Amino acid sequence: MTIRAVLMDFDGPINDSFHEGLERIRILLALEGIDYTPDVRRRLKEHWGLPGRELFLRAIPDVTTQEHADLLYRKWIVMDQKNPIPLIPGARSVLSWLHENNIPIGCVTMRDSEDIANLFDILDIAKYFSAIATKQVIDGNTITKPDPQVFEPIFRQFSERSTDQTLDEKLRVQFTNISPEDCLYVGDTIADVRAGWSNKMGKTLLVLTGAITPKQLETLAGEEEHGQMHMSDVIRDIEGVIDWVETCSDGTLTPYYRSRG
Repeated sequence: MTIRAVLMDFDGPINDSFHEGLERIRILLALEGIDYTPDVRRRLKEHWGLPGRELFLRAIPDVTTQEHADLLYRKWIVMDQKNPIPLIPGARSVLSWLHENNIPIGCVTMRDSEDIANLFDILDIAKYFSAIATKQVIDGNTITKPDPQVFEPIFRQFSERSTDQTLDEKLRVQFTNISPEDCLYVGDTIADVRAGWSNKMGKTLLVLTGAITPKQLETLAGEEEHGQMHMSDVIRDIEGVIDWVETCSDGTLTPYYRSRG
């Protein structure tokens, strides 16, 4: 396959939000007088990747109402905006390299659109992305991974760019008729991998900088409905994307140097 676009989750592959996020939730719960027990930590890890409000409702037994979950989520977002969680080491270099080589990048996140826009502005990474899919609510229901509908805004925005007359013709061609089969998708949870498989991505990779557990890896390795997780589909960090893109290119890419930071 030739990789025409790279799609990725934000939390885990790009942003070091899993480890730091758990610590911030621990602090937040302490301020709210809620015990951060080993069971709460286990449940948070199990449900990591859900939209924030739903994560609190499912993972924390003391959070029993939507109003309480909303309150905790808003306070969590304020913490992130005042002190943004750093990017995964090498993430900015990978985004820059893909952008320099005119490979469209799409972000698929379960965060609210306002939240992700603020974070991208603070982190100065919005310039790298050609398309962003945030939390979607259809008929009152939140669309979550692994539902392949989470990717629809990405391909719609790619299509819109292909006909945008304000763009140079060469840029428009890059976005023309991009399909899931042309894309490499990177996620950090079992739901991410299943979403990539369900949407028939050309390649779905699992990065180990997020919430995946050894037990979940074993589960993915044994699934046959859509595909199986192989060792070559698991990458240590986001820089592992480079090897895949270089392997599936026509040889015209600029070199990537891991020492770039």
